[in-house]
Amino acid sequence: MARILTKVKVEKKPFSKYKRIIKAETYNSLIGEGKKLKKFSVLHINSTCAGGGVAELLQSQVPMERSLGINSNWIVINGDSEDMFFSITKKIHNLLQGGKGLLTENEKKLYVRHNTNAFPALKSIVKDLEPDIVVIHDPQPMPLIDALPRGIKAIFRLHIDLSSPNARALNFIKPFGMKFDRLIVSNDRYRPKWFPKAKTEIIYPAIDPLLPKNKILPSGAARALAKKFGINPDDKIISQVSRFDPWKDPIGVIRAFNIARKKVKGLKLILIGSVAGDDPEAKEIFAEVKDFENGDPDITLITKNDNTLVNVIQTISKVVLQKSLREGFGLTVTEAMWKKKAVIGGKTIGIASQITDGKNGFLVSSIKQAADLIIKLVEDPRLAKKIGLSAHKTVQKNFLTPKMVLDHLKLYSKLLK
Repeated sequence: MARILTKVKVEKKPFSKYKRIIKAETYNSLIGEGKKLKKFSVLHINSTCAGGGVAELLQSQVPMERSLGINSNWIVINGDSEDMFFSITKKIHNLLQGGKGLLTENEKKLYVRHNTNAFPALKSIVKDLEPDIVVIHDPQPMPLIDALPRGIKAIFRLHIDLSSPNARALNFIKPFGMKFDRLIVSNDRYRPKWFPKAKTEIIYPAIDPLLPKNKILPSGAARALAKKFGINPDDKIISQVSRFDPWKDPIGVIRAFNIARKKVKGLKLILIGSVAGDDPEAKEIFAEVKDFENGDPDITLITKNDNTLVNVIQTISKVVLQKSLREGFGLTVTEAMWKKKAVIGGKTIGIASQITDGKNGFLVSSIKQAADLIIKLVEDPRLAKKIGLSAHKTVQKNFLTPKMVLDHLKLYSKLLK
């Protein structure tokens, strides 16, 4: 049987490489905060090391914390042999984002028991690493709070939209949530009413500009790579990069595309999304989407987890969509904005934190609105370029990894005082 907890290996990433990308003030502040924390150790815990937004954040955050002198480590909680644990945690995720239904008593017991089974492994890891702070990301490993010795500061980092949760599901996680010293959310509306406002921090997720997915590709290079991937860069391509998840509304995107292509001849749609290990529902949603598009030659579905391919698709797209129905924060929105793309996003709390409607992107609450904007932006490339330039500046200011890490280091310092 596979280990229930696994330590994730992270590559070294010299912090000096970010100097030319971020403001000198941010760079110097990070150096200063790092010096204050050089004696300390941080442990991050989540449920997958690849395929999801949290994993992408940690793939950059942990190496950056290390490069600043902090002993930062990362472990994941693995599923069981039948994936029952991740089926239940995905159900919890959906319920907390407002889905209908309820957890059965057996599901609750299995969820808690799987985490409890990880207690001995976590205690051994804690004894070895001696973390001063433990950051638990999202509900999957939430009950691990009960395995932490006294004296360790515990942070719960919530990445999902908790603005209109299923009340029973929220009440189920409350006993675990109340034990944390701090809660990090990307919007105060995600803070449960039972968690103290004074102990809540607002920190935006961010993208790493040095990753292959986010490096700005010159037009010629993007076109050449597109051809290598079998994509015609001269096509009128629109795209959405997302997990195959009901909250991302991939079928709604196809419906909007079907309306728009009646007006824009030659329009093509690419939907690309990874199938993460902690999301067994993704395979079912992908099958539903594939059945719905029914072999349409103008629609391409991709599940390949290739960061360069994602970069190429976003770069050559005329318009990028993220038509989410719920979204804690859209990292794929930020990625496309960084690439100077006009993004059409679902009118959710998370995406509205990133996009100011009509200025650096667009927010929609219906399929028809999305279709109308696809037509408008494809037919008016000057408008798309103007919006894209404004989007890039927004990301440069607010949503790059060094800014997010600086906010975390300030919180660590505050807790350790």
